[in-house]
Amino acid sequence: MQFADFLLYLLAAAGNVALWAGFINRVHGTALPRRPVRALTALGVLGLVVSPLAVAIVGWQHEFRIIGRGDWDGVPWGLMFYVGLCAVGAPLMAGAWLVHRWQDRAAGTLLDERSRSYDLRAAALEGVESPAMQRLIQLRANEASQLAVTHKTLYLARLPAELDRLTIAHLSDLHFTGRVGKQFFVEVVNRVNELDADLVALTGDIVDKARYLPWLPDTVQRLRARHGVYFVLGNHDLYVPTATLRDMLTSAGLVDLGSQTATLELRGRRIALAGNELPWIGPPPDLSRLPADAALKIALSHAADQFNWGRRHGFDLLLAGHNHGGQVRLPLLGALACPSRHGTRYACGVFYARPTVMHVSRGVSGEVPLRWNCAPEISLLTLAAARPTDEAAAAARQQDAPELRYAPS
Repeated sequence: MQFADFLLYLLAAAGNVALWAGFINRVHGTALPRRPVRALTALGVLGLVVSPLAVAIVGWQHEFRIIGRGDWDGVPWGLMFYVGLCAVGAPLMAGAWLVHRWQDRAAGTLLDERSRSYDLRAAALEGVESPAMQRLIQLRANEASQLAVTHKTLYLARLPAELDRLTIAHLSDLHFTGRVGKQFFVEVVNRVNELDADLVALTGDIVDKARYLPWLPDTVQRLRARHGVYFVLGNHDLYVPTATLRDMLTSAGLVDLGSQTATLELRGRRIALAGNELPWIGPPPDLSRLPADAALKIALSHAADQFNWGRRHGFDLLLAGHNHGGQVRLPLLGALACPSRHGTRYACGVFYARPTVMHVSRGVSGEVPLRWNCAPEISLLTLAAARPTDEAAAAARQQDAPELRYAPS
């Protein structure tokens, strides 16, 4: 095999992974029922594995020569087409990935970020019946039971001074499956309540199996905030009696924002809230009910794919989950798998596109308790009406201070 052919096959291998991984990601970002999604996922995995094997078998028969071959007789056109498609697609997809990484920078928006980790392995193992899940949780490199409590300061350009330092505790994707013990989620709720936030936002995928609805009174129903706990549901919440789940949460005082809006009067200013459960649960909220003089507009959405919806309707802040950060994140590359129409673009973190800041949580759990370089998280978001002065930011970094001093923007 000549070097040119080697490079061609190397690019084709990378393009094959990107092609089928992208297909699987986008299938999981649709509103298709569970069975078709699983069938299409199996097809994607099959394509991911079988395609390179077929290319290798055929290529070996022809000495892996395409570019350096003078006579192409006998070389299958299907082989050349697929190798060429993947080889051309690899740099194009890599270029699009780099462009999105540049476009999605939250420069000037994420002012400060600090994190503290809690080892909750004993709590995660308590009551887990499956020996396989017990062994998985106890894997040394597995971070599924390592809870990160992150503190993030977000600059919102239109935030009035009266609402400066407003705090929101954001959590998402608890996934009560029984594969992680209930006590783990009890501890998560304890950590959220310790944050003593002004608001708590829960962005869906709470219960996967109806047999775990009785976990709610000791966990989610205990969430507390000074000015309310708000929630939307996600696609996995459709696997249980959804009306029962909503009733249990609202009966405990949580506010259901699914396809609804609410208005909160705080510090003399009005805050508009709305919840979007699309594409799985509709319709979208009727935003005509929101006050025109709202000083701050906040949206809760299970899917980060609703970012453009939030932008179109002028929300200052959109809180989302669903993507779990990818659960496994590689150095430099980040997530490879994400259930999103945008692939891994909005896996987790802070994103800004005028006028909306979006925070995507890595979530608390998942269907499978396996995470690497992507610990479960709950976040305390502090909203800032102005950026810090250079002197204040430098002093905060030097002293590891929890607060920053702000100056008018």
